[in-house]
Amino acid sequence: MPRKPVRLAPRPSLRALGAGSATDDELDLCMAAVAGDGDKAAFGRLVQHFAPRLIGLFAHNRGARAEAEAIALETLVALWRDAAFYDPRQSTLAAFVFVLARNVLRERDAGAELASAAAVEPLAGDNTGLARATARLRAALENGM
Repeated sequence: MPRKPVRLAPRPSLRALGAGSATDDELDLCMAAVAGDGDKAAFGRLVQHFAPRLIGLFAHNRGARAEAEAIALETLVALWRDAAFYDPRQSTLAAFVFVLARNVLRERDAGAELASAAAVEPLAGDNTGLARATARLRAALENGM
């Protein structure tokens, strides 16, 4: 018996998504105000637009809402810090934000790998050079490198 094709509902426009939505032009104007003048109200509008999207993405991929919120916060801090690097001729603001998010994830994952590698105890019988290197790495991590 042949299967019936699945019909997907049409995607809503940005306007239909609610108060957190804006057009690309509106977001670009906010970003220009943030980059140019450090406009906090414009940044607030960007946070209102992107925070729920980032949290939703990270909560889906990472599973923990608290971790998702922390990653979203780090991403938004990076957006404030790197606002001057955004060029609307090269990409959309959404693409820029999600590249920042990807970079935040990579930095967090790399830090976690480094921390777990430093926590591994040398096996009995290992040479003393490895033990000394592990101790130096631990000390560097504890002192903030």
